[in-house]
Amino acid sequence: MWVVVAIAVSTVVQTYGAVEAGKAQQDELNRQAEEQKLAAEIEETKRRQELNKALAANNLSMSMDGLSGSGTPASVALKNAENIGFSEGVANLSANLAQSQLRRQARNARFAGNMQGVSTLMKGASQAAMLAGGGGGGGGGGGGGSSDFVDFKTTKAKGGIVNISSTYKG
Repeated sequence: MWVVVAIAVSTVVQTYGAVEAGKAQQDELNRQAEEQKLAAEIEETKRRQELNKALAANNLSMSMDGLSGSGTPASVALKNAENIGFSEGVANLSANLAQSQLRRQARNARFAGNMQGVSTLMKGASQAAMLAGGGGGGGGGGGGGSSDFVDFKTTKAKGGIVNISSTYKG
């Protein structure tokens, strides 16, 4: 009986560890995504400031040369601004995709931790059932499998976490 209790306690501790490891990895990846988001915002601000400086310098140069804001120089400036706007859009898209990938990895890490926990619970319940049913001793036979001794019930809780409960039939 003590062996079954020890297996149960060990299983619970291992399950808790697996779930917590998944949570920790999820938190770390979410933190990295937030850092990337902040870095992208800082870079965007720097690019905009540089663009504003360049446009102001162009406008000052054109006015010093006596050129008006229309005609060929204005067309060139407009085209340059469009190109810069496009490259900023591509940079923003790239940053958003990288952040999304980290968030997906975070969800997957959490799911993997939960599934590892479920696997550990199932393994521990199976071991406990085998020992409780005599399958682990000498001469008694196999016991017919864990379903003869343990009822498993799974429920899905908030946040997609799977809860597993088992009941000993002995």
